[in-house]
Amino acid sequence: MFVAPFIVIGIYLTFRCPALTSPSIIHLNTLDDVVRIKSIVDSIPEMSLPSQLKFGFEMLTSDRSNIHVLVRPSMEPAVAEGLFYKYIKAMQITCPQKTRIGTAEDGGWDACITGPFNISAPCLVYSIGMGGEWSFDYMITDTYKCLDMAYDPTLCKKDYKPKELLWFYNTGLGIANIVNSNKWKLRTLEKLLEENGHLNRTVDILKIDIEYSEWESLEAILRDGSLRNVKQLMVEFHTMEVNEGRNSTTLNYAYYWHILRGLDKLGFKSWHYLATPSGHYTSAHTKTKLPCCANVYFVNASLLI
Repeated sequence: MFVAPFIVIGIYLTFRCPALTSPSIIHLNTLDDVVRIKSIVDSIPEMSLPSQLKFGFEMLTSDRSNIHVLVRPSMEPAVAEGLFYKYIKAMQITCPQKTRIGTAEDGGWDACITGPFNISAPCLVYSIGMGGEWSFDYMITDTYKCLDMAYDPTLCKKDYKPKELLWFYNTGLGIANIVNSNKWKLRTLEKLLEENGHLNRTVDILKIDIEYSEWESLEAILRDGSLRNVKQLMVEFHTMEVNEGRNSTTLNYAYYWHILRGLDKLGFKSWHYLATPSGHYTSAHTKTKLPCCANVYFVNASLLI
């Protein structure tokens, strides 16, 4: 019986564990941020897809087809907010068959399993951010026999191997290879792939749930092209309101919009949207109830041509 890591974990939790000061990782986007991400996304060649896709997938006519009507910094916040939510909720493609990996509650994730997205060994998963909820990681290794590279610097655990196919690293995903103000070691996706010898290997699933840091991490991913070998992308997106007392601005919405536009240009098409049931707030701009957090699921449609 493998018990040693669980004995050691208790020591990790009391040994120089950095304070979890999440407000320090949430910042208001500036016009420079928006100009920078727009330039990155504008430089990405747009993938064109045929009208007929393989394996029974179908493109959907949705509000996302009007993606080039950008959220502009000059817009009123209420208008930018409406466009952002209308866009992120609109699905682009069907997935004929899906399955749940992990708990049915928050912490489990849905996966498309049709055609090239079927999950079977040898498979590779990058699981970025768990928050102590391991059901996805245990099922992806135990049931699907995938190698799972799991990362979360907020758990205050040293690097270790909980299971035969599961590796845990006290490292987070970020926009640069740095140690941040929380004393968390951050790496870009490209650097993680390089460190593990996976730069040229297919990644079956990339899952990201990192409490608003997904936006700037995805900026680095769009900049360096590290999604090129990823089949499925699962992201829990957060707005500024995930941190109590903060309100998203037009510049925030413009930044979010360009990130999503970049994923679209790379051929990552959304097939499922699920708002977190407990994560809602009242908009400061429209006084409507909106989700601060939602899981959005993408497939790499280049595999369907």
